[in-house]
Amino acid sequence: MLFNSVYSLFIRNNQCLGIDIGTYSIKVIALSRSDDKVRIDVLALVKLPLGTLVNKEVHKAEPFEHALKLLRSSIPPNIQNAAIAITGSQVISKTIQVDRTLTDAEIEHYLYGNLKLVTTKVVGEVNIDFVVIGQNRLDDTLKDVFVVVAKQSLINTRISALKRAGFNCAIVDIESHAITRSLQFGLNRQNKATDVIANVHIGETTSLFIVISGDELVFSRESNIGIAHLFPKKDKTLEIKVVDKLVAQLSHCQQNYLSIFDGKAIDTWHGSGGGAHFVELLGYLSNQLKVDIHKSKPLQFLSVLDEQLEHKKNEVMSIQGCFQVALGLAVRGLS
Repeated sequence: MLFNSVYSLFIRNNQCLGIDIGTYSIKVIALSRSDDKVRIDVLALVKLPLGTLVNKEVHKAEPFEHALKLLRSSIPPNIQNAAIAITGSQVISKTIQVDRTLTDAEIEHYLYGNLKLVTTKVVGEVNIDFVVIGQNRLDDTLKDVFVVVAKQSLINTRISALKRAGFNCAIVDIESHAITRSLQFGLNRQNKATDVIANVHIGETTSLFIVISGDELVFSRESNIGIAHLFPKKDKTLEIKVVDKLVAQLSHCQQNYLSIFDGKAIDTWHGSGGGAHFVELLGYLSNQLKVDIHKSKPLQFLSVLDEQLEHKKNEVMSIQGCFQVALGLAVRGLS
């Protein structure tokens, strides 16, 4: 299990590479903390050839590993531990209840022996991870456990490639949780507190709508519409028919959230991912949804290690929303 045994490792060395593997690029951030100040120690982006990843899975191993080795050559050799993310559509997650006296080791043994409590849809070898949320509100003899199940082959392909490139993949996270963590990290650094936040993360081939209430991710839905569909032409003209489909999906997600949480209104909307840097797109979504979507700026308030990194940061500031997931993964290593 990764959450506990590996987590202590990061508390000691206080550093972790957040590696966000996208369809067309890999984004990397490493952070360090000193006297309650956080700075960027590593910042990199490497493009992937078309067809390297298909439907979020590695389709061509050679260019994928070449890109990872290129990243490895640009990162200080003492920084090896890495966190990666997979999307919610690649895993099955569920909150279950167990006896409150069970230890983490006993919970892990129980889950592997009772997989059907979480899902009957996954066939073959699986990886199971979990986090103990706390005491159940209705029965104080039980505690709630958030469980994530993924095909072992999906995880192992990426972990093995990272290992051959010289990285130690210590944490496998879920993309929506990484985005949540990065948003909370940014708001905390700005001393801003918002009750309910909605975030539209527009990636290369998919989009993700999430709602955060307080410190908790309470709603998440993935869409199969991304930048490649919204801007299919070389001149990057917005495809209105496609963006209208995205608007309809987001509106449906908003209504689903409101129906589940008794109409608890969303206070603030954010836009992240590479799509957030298309002003026309964010403006159109804002107008159609009748909300004000603020462009996320995950790197804005972070200092850097040296002048070379300052130059790299300046180069990517116009597309900094692409680093939202990588930042959330790197932040986990600071916790």
